[in-house]
Amino acid sequence: GECVERGVVVCNENGGTQCSVQGAPPGDEQCDGLDNDCDGEIDEEVTRACGSDVGLCVAGLETCANGQFGQCNGATPPAQERCDGADNDCDGETDENLDLGAPCVRGRGECVERGVVVCNENGGTQCSVQGAPPGDEQCDGLDNDCDGEVDEEVTRACGSDVGVCETGLETCANGQFGQCNGATGPTVEVCDGLDNDCNGETDEDFDVGAACREGVGRCAADGVVVCTQDGQSACNAQPGQAIAETCNGLDDDCNGEADEGFDLGDVCTRGLGVCERAGRIVCDAAGGTTCTAQAADPPGADQNCDGTDDDCDGRVDENCDADGDGFTAGNGDCDDDNPGVNPGAAEVCDGADNNCDDQIDEGGVCAQVPVQCIGQIDAPCNGCPRGTIVPPGFVCVPGGFFFMGSSPESPDAQPDETPRRAVVVNPFLISAHEVTTDQFINHAPTEQRNFPEDCEARDGVACPVVGVSLAEAAFYANAESLIARLEPCYDLDRCRQDPVTKVVTCCVDGDNEGCGQVRYRAQYAENPGACPGYRLPHAAEWEYAARGGDNGAFFFSTSIGENGDENDALLAHANTLGLGPVSMVGMRRPNPLGLYDIYGNVSEWTDSAADPRQGQAGNECDGVWDRCLRGYRDDMLACLADGIPQWECVYGRNGGDSMMLTLFQCATQCGQPVEAPHITEGDERIIKGCHIDSEPPECRSAAQYSTCSGPNCQIPPFISREATGPTAHDRRLGFRLVRRVGAAQ
Repeated sequence: GECVERGVVVCNENGGTQCSVQGAPPGDEQCDGLDNDCDGEIDEEVTRACGSDVGLCVAGLETCANGQFGQCNGATPPAQERCDGADNDCDGETDENLDLGAPCVRGRGECVERGVVVCNENGGTQCSVQGAPPGDEQCDGLDNDCDGEVDEEVTRACGSDVGVCETGLETCANGQFGQCNGATGPTVEVCDGLDNDCNGETDEDFDVGAACREGVGRCAADGVVVCTQDGQSACNAQPGQAIAETCNGLDDDCNGEADEGFDLGDVCTRGLGVCERAGRIVCDAAGGTTCTAQAADPPGADQNCDGTDDDCDGRVDENCDADGDGFTAGNGDCDDDNPGVNPGAAEVCDGADNNCDDQIDEGGVCAQVPVQCIGQIDAPCNGCPRGTIVPPGFVCVPGGFFFMGSSPESPDAQPDETPRRAVVVNPFLISAHEVTTDQFINHAPTEQRNFPEDCEARDGVACPVVGVSLAEAAFYANAESLIARLEPCYDLDRCRQDPVTKVVTCCVDGDNEGCGQVRYRAQYAENPGACPGYRLPHAAEWEYAARGGDNGAFFFSTSIGENGDENDALLAHANTLGLGPVSMVGMRRPNPLGLYDIYGNVSEWTDSAADPRQGQAGNECDGVWDRCLRGYRDDMLACLADGIPQWECVYGRNGGDSMMLTLFQCATQCGQPVEAPHITEGDERIIKGCHIDSEPPECRSAAQYSTCSGPNCQIPPFISREATGPTAHDRRLGFRLVRRVGAAQ
């Protein structure tokens, strides 16, 4: 082993030999693969302690072999540190790294409790608290049941379950209950046997079961209040059947009055004239009425001119000729105090009915007498300026203001009559009737087409001339101007009149540009109304004169009432509705201005071409104007009811109120009215007035037609496409003339 020493053999003291060295002394055996104790063995019984004896650890032994210690035997090694108050990992520390005493929390939501970390019975750790027990979830924004959710599935009943109502559910969110879902809420109480408004009462306020009565008079019946199918209540009584009221002291027709309409108690009379006696109206046995008066017996024949009905026949002095003209009231004398008035008298121009035929100044008797106006309100002056001379056969139209055209809401309004415009018209003179055949014959065509075939003149009254072209009418107007020593209005240099037939032909020089147009002379082109001579009326002048102060559909609108029959009224004023041939002029009642044949007989030329504004969209002032016209109509009806003539109602008399002024002031809310338009360019002309073949809507004052037949025409054509223009003719077409006021006489 490690005791080996090397020497040489030497002699020893005993005479022998010995090695010169004794060997090194043995040492402690070490674990180094050597024989340190020199016993011939290597690393024998060499051990050492191993492991740890700290904490719960126990040391073991390692045995050396081959110079190396082997595994540690018999040791208790360190373990994972547990929470048990011991040093399990043998590091000299107890329960280290287990956060003992650290704060801890147990539970969620409202179950949270706070404690510290402590050891548990299993050597682990736990919180010293377990958390509060969970409760029921509430609607408070908290986690009452400690499941990590807030207000989940929290609901409550809502609404009412009284009557027809049913409860619903409110669901909690964010600590508040939301809307009520699925509930049936209360409704307005109806009469159906249910509690609809859920107030615990059924059909309250309907008086169900209360006694009731239906009907009055003989129809009255008793019953009780019951519910109806519509949820209301009604009396179930069935009233009796009403019958016609009779005079018997009972309410037979069940209107709450007895014997109404029989004028019981009113004063009544029996007998006529001097036989008349007074009594009272009473019921008779048959359900009618009778007068308690008894007529006296007539004293004798009515032969005395004493103003009384002596023979009690309802006629006064019928056998008396008080004025000695040979006529009595019994045989038609309409004024027995005036010998010049009787059925045999001749009609004269005096504003009276001289021949007792219910017509005044008929037959053209006023046509030959010029009238100087000095303020007369009646025809022919009509309130025109003082000093105006009205020629024979003419009337004066005072200046004024009116609404031209129709409101779009009018039932018969046509597109060409809109938009309605407020128009100011200056005073002018106009023929009282259409130009007649005998007037036209003096300087116009003599062909038969100009005479109505179905009109026969008699008793000095002529028929209107028809089939007159625009050029011929203008030629006639110029001729009348020259006769009256007035400057002509129309430029007819390119038109000629045949000296024999007197037919007017235009465009005779071969140049067709602008051929045949009827134009004003150059000095009057911009203002035709300034021409002193005779001319055709503008469409605005014609309509203004035709209306005669009435802004309704006809000049008699205010005389037929709200529910009057316009057809019947039209028959009283016009020769139309297809009831007969062309008539003599002046045979029907005139309008308030004294104009005859405004409606019916024949239509009439104007010198106005179609206004390009016609047919456009309605005017925003129509609402204002309709209100103005309603006020005007109401005022007119009230004025006429007082017995005042229509024309006097319109313009006033002796400084009185003027309805026209009131209407004008009302209309100016939509701006000042415009001057009467006189558009004259173009071949077509507006036709005004209806004819014998027209229907009533075509006779309205605002209605109009045109000779135009092209694609751009806005007004319905009056005559056929093959016969248009200024030289066209039509058997239903005539004309009348106008002249400005103030022209030299």
